[in-house]
Amino acid sequence: MRYANLDLAASAPALTAVADHVAALLPYYASVHRGAGYASQVSTAVLERARETVGRFVGAREDDVVVFTRNTTDA
Repeated sequence: MRYANLDLAASAPALTAVADHVAALLPYYASVHRGAGYASQVSTAVLERARETVGRFVGAREDDVVVFTRNTTDA
């Protein structure tokens, strides 16, 4: 029987595609906007690319800023 589990609330698992991207980035994970090393530069570039992608997805204007937060309460 096929079904969709909609009872996940705040503990929804990551989509497989998301988990795969995170796993691929883990070897390069470092502080964003705070380091001069290679790993920090990679992490910063990935974050900035994600902001641009989300901005395009939601129709942000050129002068809008995408801000990622930890959870609904922080947002």
